[in-house]
Amino acid sequence: MKKRIYALASILTIAAILAGCGGGTSADTTGAADTTETTAPESTGYASSIEAKDFGGETITFLTYKNEEVRNSTMDLAADEQNGDVLNDAIFTRNMLVEEKFNVDLVHSEQKDAPTALKNAVLSGDGTYDVSLIQSLTNFQLGLKGNLHNMNDMAHIDLEKPWWNSKVAADTEIFGVNYFYISDMNLDTWMQSYVVYFNKQLADEYKVENLYDTVRDGKWTIAKLDEITRTVYTDLNGNTEYDENDLYGLSSCSICIDCFWASSGITFVGKNDAGELELTIGDGFYDAYEQISELLQAPEMLYTDRPQYTSKRDTYDRDAFKEDRALFFIEGLCIAEADLREMQTDFGILPMPKYSEEQDTYITYSHSYHNSSISLPITLTGDRLDMVCMILEDMAYFSMEHVRPAYYDKVLSGKIARDDDSVDMLEIITQNVSYDLGFLVLGDNLLNMSGLRKAVSNASPAASYIASKETASNAALKKAMESVLDNKGE
Repeated sequence: MKKRIYALASILTIAAILAGCGGGTSADTTGAADTTETTAPESTGYASSIEAKDFGGETITFLTYKNEEVRNSTMDLAADEQNGDVLNDAIFTRNMLVEEKFNVDLVHSEQKDAPTALKNAVLSGDGTYDVSLIQSLTNFQLGLKGNLHNMNDMAHIDLEKPWWNSKVAADTEIFGVNYFYISDMNLDTWMQSYVVYFNKQLADEYKVENLYDTVRDGKWTIAKLDEITRTVYTDLNGNTEYDENDLYGLSSCSICIDCFWASSGITFVGKNDAGELELTIGDGFYDAYEQISELLQAPEMLYTDRPQYTSKRDTYDRDAFKEDRALFFIEGLCIAEADLREMQTDFGILPMPKYSEEQDTYITYSHSYHNSSISLPITLTGDRLDMVCMILEDMAYFSMEHVRPAYYDKVLSGKIARDDDSVDMLEIITQNVSYDLGFLVLGDNLLNMSGLRKAVSNASPAASYIASKETASNAALKKAMESVLDNKGE
């Protein structure tokens, strides 16, 4: 903490400039700091209810993950010094304010296999980790196995405050138990929120309607995306084949299927009046299944799972967009700053489309395997548990005040125009993030990556696929409920 004290005076200035609310982004791939000047946002009008307290220099250790296949959660916390990067400096400011208010030192322990590290610590009674700041799916599974506290029982953490995501908590609660919470300090929740990018140059060339107005008018639907997608295609190499080197209306990998379920308002698991988990697959699912399948079969869509493509599958969908060979591209918000910042052509962002115009709101899918969440290991007890909860409450509050607006500035800077349209779209995208218990409980059967995604991609009969997974899915739901009740001692 001493290395930060030198900057306390400048922190007060930064706090005045950056006050607002938070998400996240990945490191600058160019190595240059983002020093874009921004207008100071208005105060949120909220204040923390936690009083300052001297904890005598205690170290608070956050377990974070590092996995090259996914983003790492260390970015939610780490900012050792100011470097002129607006997001880094906002995180630095938040950490400094918390450390000074409570006289603590915030540190992280980055582990490639974070779940095993936490399980081993709990098994041995080792209190090394105060907070598990790892993927929500992983924290959920650790909770089912008895490694985590029920977040709903924690003192000082006020889920009714706007810096906590109460919707996610309600969606993922089982019998009054939540094994993880999401707050404004969880940058990956926004980074892993999936959106539709569009190439503004191609939109002009193909005389596409004003897409921002389409969103605002509530007319941005899967059918509208399908309609526009089918108007854009050029056989660039002249081989008379639809291959990965042509120009397409839409490019994406199979994860777009998960995004479409969420954006259509489809949930796979719900709760009955007794709070018990049950499958919620009705007519809406089958209608959406057919519509999504039709879009994926469109020859004007560059879909990574097509067998005729020979290029490396994990890059050519985004390569097509970066090379002006796709009008639309479905990916996470993290891509805007990480992989698209050097793209020469201007592009914009839109929320994932609704199933129909009658749907009330746009719904955003956040990938539970990639994003971060907050959980507390059961080895954390007594006064230390009380202390950590106080600190987490204020970290969430100061993240709303400082980190969230910095993230908006970071994402909106560069190739995404800093205009009212971009701000409007980000507000729509981040205000209604969806978490379906199905993706947390049924990942090994109904919703595994090689199962439902493959069935939709191949336009296989939906009813037969669901029937083949129903018994195993119900067994998984029963096991999850039993685990929660066992952990509660009921």
